[in-house]
Amino acid sequence: MYDPHGEYETAADFEGSLSLGNHGNNVHSGTSLARCTLLLLLSLPLAGCGLTGYFTSEDQPEAPVDGSISREAGSDIDSSSSAKRSGETRVRFKALDLESLEKLLCERHPALVGIRQEIADLRQQIDPSWLPGARWSDSDSGPESGRYQGDRQIALDWSPGALSREERQKRQSSSQLRILSLQLEETRNQLLLDLRQLWSDYWLHQQQEETLSSWLTRMEVAAESDVTLEENGLLGRLEQKVSDWNRRIAESSRLKYSAVESINEIGSRPGNARLAKPAEPGDLRFAGIEDMDRNRRHPSEILASERGRYSRTEIDYSDPRTWDGLVIGAQTRQDPGQPVASSGQGSKSGDWILTVGVEIPLGADEEDRFRRQQVESAGSRRLELVRIRKQIQNRIESSREQVRSCDRRIDGYLRSEPTVTDFAESFGALLVQLVESTNTTQFEDLWAQVEVLLAKQLDYQQAVADRAVGRFQLAELLVSPLDPAATPRGFTRSLR
Repeated sequence: MYDPHGEYETAADFEGSLSLGNHGNNVHSGTSLARCTLLLLLSLPLAGCGLTGYFTSEDQPEAPVDGSISREAGSDIDSSSSAKRSGETRVRFKALDLESLEKLLCERHPALVGIRQEIADLRQQIDPSWLPGARWSDSDSGPESGRYQGDRQIALDWSPGALSREERQKRQSSSQLRILSLQLEETRNQLLLDLRQLWSDYWLHQQQEETLSSWLTRMEVAAESDVTLEENGLLGRLEQKVSDWNRRIAESSRLKYSAVESINEIGSRPGNARLAKPAEPGDLRFAGIEDMDRNRRHPSEILASERGRYSRTEIDYSDPRTWDGLVIGAQTRQDPGQPVASSGQGSKSGDWILTVGVEIPLGADEEDRFRRQQVESAGSRRLELVRIRKQIQNRIESSREQVRSCDRRIDGYLRSEPTVTDFAESFGALLVQLVESTNTTQFEDLWAQVEVLLAKQLDYQQAVADRAVGRFQLAELLVSPLDPAATPRGFTRSLR
């Protein structure tokens, strides 16, 4: 099975044996018996030996089985005895990491596929005419040509105006292609940003769930090994605290699985498909991006500029001064149904009449209207571009400040006493005192210290996740996208 992304795992177990024996001492009778047995066995179904799919041309594996999200990275190969007997192939979704999901998203997301299809359709529609600037009409080619009772009329006109319109349509098509390409880039970058932010949430809730579970387990073990709390009537208070922590663990687990479902949804995978356990929120490849200067225009800014140029081009080519009004034509009359033929004098098919004329536009003052439209549209376009640039610059500054603020929080925990790496050890020391509490005041004071320590640990993890989000936003705003065909790792330059 072709799997360009390594997204699936397959396992097929084929077992079975085929043996024939030589029974008796009579060589001729043994040989005949062996031949009969061979023919009989070949005529039977071979499901037991796992070759049914081979002889029945079942070369397509069954649909992928939804892999359940487990905490342990176990094997996904279905090695049950029933699978071995039937020789069937089980396919499960692999646990993908962030970069694999980015590649999958860029190739499969419906929004990107739809825009690519629009681009392909538009390119097919760009079909140049056989004679630029020509207009052809034939009375026999219309839907009511069979009911036409008069002479067949055929006309071929060429004019600079028609040529200008064709050139305008070509420019419009090129501009539309450019706009669609920018929309593709903008949509792709936004989807990548959404995916990375979800991955950061997934990492955060995974870390918080593990921290709470680990500390709670240590607390329960310590309480069971010491009877001081029970003797002093404080065990009920500890049970209330444990119940509160269990609710927090359940909430972290719910948020984690919600992030998993959202990640799989944006990657066009089943909601419960497994994900790799993240070791970090995914922003290490963008470390230092907050110190980079802006080196490109954002796709939304280029898109607004391109749309403005597209509108301006339409107004320019609607101006009658862009063509001189000259029209050169040829016309003939002949019997209905007669083929088109060149004419000489006296031809039965009719003579061609050459006409030369000038088309004069009538109506309002086109020059003044054109100037007013140019002034109004140019002013609105400039204002829109200024607004977009200001908005992008504000987003850049906000993301930079977010990254730097998170850096300060993280550095504070790394330099504090105790440091974040010593929080677990400090919790163990507090736990020893907690289970030996002799009165309510002592118990509550020690528990307050435990809560402060836990809050610092969770806030440190939140700061790491928030810094990752800020870096992801800067990557979308600052870093030039790469060619998806040449770089399958997404569309932002790696800074790792």
